[in-house]
Amino acid sequence: MSKNKTEIIKMRDELLKKGLFLMKSGALEAAKATFIEALKVDPLHKMTYAFIGNVAYLLKQQSLSIKSYLALTHLQLYAVENSIRDNTLSEKLKKVHEQIPQEKLESLPLESAFIIYFDNHITRQVAHALIDLKKGHLEEKPEFLPYAEAYRADIAMDNTLEQVLEKHNITKEQYLQVEKNTYVPYGRKLLLSEIDWDK
Repeated sequence: MSKNKTEIIKMRDELLKKGLFLMKSGALEAAKATFIEALKVDPLHKMTYAFIGNVAYLLKQQSLSIKSYLALTHLQLYAVENSIRDNTLSEKLKKVHEQIPQEKLESLPLESAFIIYFDNHITRQVAHALIDLKKGHLEEKPEFLPYAEAYRADIAMDNTLEQVLEKHNITKEQYLQVEKNTYVPYGRKLLLSEIDWDK
């Protein structure tokens, strides 16, 4: 007998809560296994892909991290594309959509791709996975190291971000500025080129 929606959500959320506890505790492999179990329970839950991407980043598993973020983006695009078609976009997304110049919208592979310009979280996540985890990159370009370590502390949710910023003598504002000016545009470019727009 198949589980009803309420049971699925309850089981999924319990697994996600457990996975987050394990991740914060540093038990990364166990956290990954728990998030994957949650995904089996509810394969279309977007945040589960984000958690898998994050824990894979912390484990330096670049391929899994990037694939998880791409899967998350596909699900977001699918939902937004349907909302555009059905004229059911949220007021928040309608305002964002209206602010994007028409020529920019016309240059996008799908109209729903405007959310890539709105959601900076996924763009920075995929950029960090690509830049920070590329073999030899941080050794070749050590100026990225403080921001890679700060991001790692940020998504680990282990309350070490302030210590990392102090260690590298950078402020929270400087960290966020590099996120906005370097990682977000890079991630946006990657998503626009890597998404399978025909599916």
